[in-house]
Amino acid sequence: MLLTRDTDFLNSDMFPPNEFYGIVVFLIHPPKPERLVKATALLLEKVKDFKSKVFAVGEGWLKVIEE
Repeated sequence: MLLTRDTDFLNSDMFPPNEFYGIVVFLIHPPKPERLVKATALLLEKVKDFKSKVFAVGEGWLKVIEE
């Protein structure tokens, strides 16, 4: 699984979700550690299956992109 802040990974043409185990893109600005930890905790609480999915994660929300 890839954890990143690079929004290029949200481009499903360049990075098709079905070709990756899972991609998590954090959309948190500024990326302070406590904010990233809370977002990661939310992700792990809500998501059980990461395979072939891309996740856009913000503070208190997440969006799943599947192909």
